[in-house]
Amino acid sequence: MKRSNWIILAVLVAACGFFLWLWYYLGFNLVDNPLDLLLAVVWWVAVIGIVLGIRAAEKRRQKRIRTMYVADSMLFNSEAGLLNFVGSDQLVAVMNRVLRDLDYDFTTQELPEREEFKPGLLVKTEKYGNDNWTGEVVVIESQEQQPFESKEELASLLDDCLGCCTR
Repeated sequence: MKRSNWIILAVLVAACGFFLWLWYYLGFNLVDNPLDLLLAVVWWVAVIGIVLGIRAAEKRRQKRIRTMYVADSMLFNSEAGLLNFVGSDQLVAVMNRVLRDLDYDFTTQELPEREEFKPGLLVKTEKYGNDNWTGEVVVIESQEQQPFESKEELASLLDDCLGCCTR
């Protein structure tokens, strides 16, 4: 998790501690009222819901960062920027290096102007790491999606699509 997510979690835990102290300070622990239990349950469900929501949002953000746009001899990633490559073999190696070096920070590069960079393919990486590379290749013009389960399948798909889709 990112530092900002840990800060939010720490604030929620501190608020829980404060409310627990306030509950005892105001003497609610001496009152036999079912509303107290309901209020505590609702509060903890809200805290757990916020933590799970932050985690889901972070996973979506990281998946967006792993997305790469591919043109004739260039690829673009929002964190790495615009990179050059020669041939589909080098493309997979460059993509592998980009994914390996991602920091998932909050600084992003702007997508280049259409005249400078005309992508034909979109490579969405679902999972990456330890020889586990899955996702899909999308042909931008036709929105045709082709899933891949390994680096070799990705290389084969890019080899097939690169010549016809990036012109």
